[in-house]
Amino acid sequence: MARRGTSKASKARKPTRAEKSARIREVQGQILDGTPDPEIWDYLCSEHGLCVRSAQRYTREAWASLKVEIEADRDKLLASHLAMRRTVFLRAMRENTLKVAVMVLKDEAQLLGLYPTDRHTIIKGEQMEGAAGDTGLDGADDIRLAIGQLQAKGGVDVVLDGEADA
Repeated sequence: MARRGTSKASKARKPTRAEKSARIREVQGQILDGTPDPEIWDYLCSEHGLCVRSAQRYTREAWASLKVEIEADRDKLLASHLAMRRTVFLRAMRENTLKVAVMVLKDEAQLLGLYPTDRHTIIKGEQMEGAAGDTGLDGADDIRLAIGQLQAKGGVDVVLDGEADA
């Protein structure tokens, strides 16, 4: 009678925490390089002898870790991107490439949210109530007044409860 746990797969040594962390950092690097997940899985299977399921788990953990790092460093990332844009802007000005300078300024302003969106859409229900909370307006009449003002400026689509076009 065969004993449980004696197959070749069960004899494989589990990676240490350090090995696992190193592999996850390696996968993060591949993700940041733009490598598609299936290519990462193939690499992990061939180079580290992992099964596809383990490779997928490493990839999920790498993505999750990247998301946590990005959210934790959001302010740093914003500052870094702003600094890079300003460096490009200064270089463009030194080289007298005004078109590039204007594009960089526009991109920076977009990043900072200085430009309004091109088109406003207010939809019925909860989103409508959220719009009132964001603008500090009280009551349906104030909301309708604000919508009328936005419509007068153009570029606004509005659908209120019970007022949708058939």
